[in-house]
Amino acid sequence: MTQKTTRPIFTSVALIKMREELRGRRGVGKYLEGRFVIPQGDTVESSSKVPTKEILFSDPPRGGNRDSAENAIKLFEAYSSLTPEDASDERFWAYLTHSDFFDYMKKRTYVEAQSEEKRGKYIVDHWFVDTMSPASLMNNDISRLWWVVFLTKTDSAKDPYALTREVFSMLDYTTHLLPGTQGRNEKIRFAVLEFVVENSGLFSKNKEAKVRLIMRRLNLKGGYSALSSLDSDQIKSFLREMVPELKKVTK
Repeated sequence: MTQKTTRPIFTSVALIKMREELRGRRGVGKYLEGRFVIPQGDTVESSSKVPTKEILFSDPPRGGNRDSAENAIKLFEAYSSLTPEDASDERFWAYLTHSDFFDYMKKRTYVEAQSEEKRGKYIVDHWFVDTMSPASLMNNDISRLWWVVFLTKTDSAKDPYALTREVFSMLDYTTHLLPGTQGRNEKIRFAVLEFVVENSGLFSKNKEAKVRLIMRRLNLKGGYSALSSLDSDQIKSFLREMVPELKKVTK
């Protein structure tokens, strides 16, 4: 059994200072080096129990936009004891991006590819979490992995991560579906993802455009009816009625 213990996390004061420096285009050079040195006094011990065993990620394509479902599953299973409250703590995820996953983050974000005037903001957007915005948990390149699994794992004995893998098949899910109002509703989120998986032939082409159309129709329907009162079968029935329209989507 993997041992678990408390571990350091950034202090809120340290995060404020780091973000201010980056927004002022200072401190960017630290993210281009081989290791990020965290000053003494910038951390405190977390109250959450986390694994002491190293989590080995496969490398993402350099500068790539897609995450690995397998990396996400590894992270979630290692940190499965986190509560949603713990997993919303900016200090926890920011510490991980600057320590355990610093090498992965460098390969995932590819800071060098950004123009010098944009590097500071880019780092803030991807290495930190704006706790005032739930959607920012999808921007941080480590917290996103955990949250996607948390929001999509099912009780299926065959494959509890089938919907997780579907989400990681297309960037649009994490930029539009999951952070959106409808996507934050569990019944709607599961119904949409299950519908796509169950109708793979329909979504073999122009999937992004078709999923966006689904979300637009759901948003419109939510404007005049209480979607939250519908069960999964009723939502899927509405989606099945859209099939003729979805077949016409070309781009």
